[in-house]
Amino acid sequence: MNRHRHAKRRILAYPVECNFVVLDANCVRYSPVAELEAIKRRGFRLSASIEGVREVWSKSLRQNKHEPFARRVAHLAPLLDTESPLAFVSTRLVVQIGSAPPSVKENERRERESIVNGWRTALQNPLSSETWRTVGAELDAELRSSEQGWVRDLGLHMPRLRRLKETIRARGGSPPESDVLIDALLEGAPATTSPPLRQRMEAYVAYMLDKLNVAETEAVEENDYCDSRHLQHIAWPAFLMTTDLRLIETLERCCPIQRAWVRTPVEFAEDRIPRCLPWGRTAQSASAALPLRDRASLDRRLKGWRERLPKPSSGQQAS
Repeated sequence: MNRHRHAKRRILAYPVECNFVVLDANCVRYSPVAELEAIKRRGFRLSASIEGVREVWSKSLRQNKHEPFARRVAHLAPLLDTESPLAFVSTRLVVQIGSAPPSVKENERRERESIVNGWRTALQNPLSSETWRTVGAELDAELRSSEQGWVRDLGLHMPRLRRLKETIRARGGSPPESDVLIDALLEGAPATTSPPLRQRMEAYVAYMLDKLNVAETEAVEENDYCDSRHLQHIAWPAFLMTTDLRLIETLERCCPIQRAWVRTPVEFAEDRIPRCLPWGRTAQSASAALPLRDRASLDRRLKGWRERLPKPSSGQQAS
């Protein structure tokens, strides 16, 4: 009887582990192969952010660097998870992790499968210049439009948030600002998740609220768009791997729980990282156990770690 009870606990424990590490645009482009191999050896499953791939691909087109990009993809692809090489955001992510009407669920599933299959097909043969240019032009147009739309939407959300704050504070309550941002994220898609998105996406909501506050006094950069999208991956659930120390610095200030799920490569390679889900009481405990990180010390650790890595061959240099 006791043996059976213990076995049941082990079976139930597996789905609540967080083992995926999603690479943001910087890591998709620059993380050394030896670095990614070291992280995989610790049992993590690597997935490239679809936003990161789009950003790196479009930038390679702007800089006319087909061959370096093709080499980078060829070295990165074998290190990514075979089942989920790409990680999704926005409506595709929400429908993937939540419940939605069958027609919506099926359409989003087909879209995800189409993108992943297209990625796998592109890897079966060397990436031709024609394919790189055609796909890259489409991705670049999407990226520019999305970045500009994100900045525009911040301006649209600000008056709504101000009105919401004033109304609820007049009633003596606290404004549920997360609801406004989650509604904007869903873009009308009828989907629900358990736990609610405001818990699964604490880092995204905290980051967006920080940007909304910044936007009241200074300009918001279009590059911040990709950071906001990358943070959505935590809801999958997954860790986010980044070398953007400015992003980590922001989360250390405004994100009390999910800051522990945004890490640098050296932390994944060397530190003991709890693999619990990024919400709930266990997540609160895991984040409380992580000392506040400062930008300078993380920068020193990251540089020291990469200096100790085996030197890449000429063919493995980042694009």
